[in-house]
Amino acid sequence: MLALMVSVIYWGLFYVMLHWGIKISDSILLTQMHLVRNYVLLLLTEVCIAAGGYVVNDYFDTRIDEINRPTKVIVGHTKTREQAARYFQLLWGTGIGLGILLSCLLHSLTTGLIIVGVAGFLWFYSSSYKRQFLVGNLVVALCVFLSVFLAGQVVVDSLRVQFAEFSTDGSYEEIATLINAVVAQIFGFAAGIGLFAALLTLLREITKDLQDRKGDAEMECRTLPIVWGEKGAKWVLTGLSAVIMLLGFYMAWFVACFPVDNLTHTLYIFGLLLPLTAYTALLWRSHKIKEFAQLSALLKYTMLVNALYPLAAGYLYYLNMH
Repeated sequence: MLALMVSVIYWGLFYVMLHWGIKISDSILLTQMHLVRNYVLLLLTEVCIAAGGYVVNDYFDTRIDEINRPTKVIVGHTKTREQAARYFQLLWGTGIGLGILLSCLLHSLTTGLIIVGVAGFLWFYSSSYKRQFLVGNLVVALCVFLSVFLAGQVVVDSLRVQFAEFSTDGSYEEIATLINAVVAQIFGFAAGIGLFAALLTLLREITKDLQDRKGDAEMECRTLPIVWGEKGAKWVLTGLSAVIMLLGFYMAWFVACFPVDNLTHTLYIFGLLLPLTAYTALLWRSHKIKEFAQLSALLKYTMLVNALYPLAAGYLYYLNMH
């Protein structure tokens, strides 16, 4: 899902914004190969760190998983703990190394700090934060936001490196103005899309805590359903769903406004409003592990549809530039 979202937002939206928002000459566009190189490094970095996060989470949660999903336990069964440790060391070493290389190529301390920060958050999440009240859920949501925002940061850094001479050459003043405008739009879209991804992730993480509360209770975890009970967790999830739907309505009608727009409102209704309404209604009827698992699957669908929104935004951006 993360690789899909990064790819879609990078090429489906940001590349379109660069190409049509700045309308630079073909001779300058030849250096778009830098965008391809930086995309490959970004994708490999995020995939390696995310995969390492899954491995280290399985490493620390073996006993919980043996209670919640005994047929799906890998560490200690098909793979030894020593093998798992080597896997996440290799994945994180590769991911962080590629991330540092990318930040050096872009001359961007921000990019490097985000990459190292996400890896650090995932480590502490698996080792301790996951067992603390709400902290683990918020950390995962933050990591998702940073991973999405990082795509925008890399595009902007690529642009600034590529056109660094514009700041000193007055003949490019007009293009430099366009670049600054597009940079602001890229950061705005990255923050907005990242925020929705983070909120939907938070919703799903708490839902999964409802599903896994038996094993979490055995290991004395202080997740929200254990501390506040099933009913308290459902009220939090209902409120969070309402916040996401209201925020989506505001963004669709008052922020993501294109003069010609035949997609945003439709995607909001069928990709966010209806699925979350159904989720909230089914939530209060759910009590069994299987039922919470089905709710988690419904949220996956919602996250997938919203991950594809940058394609629609890129199309609308292109459409409105003509």
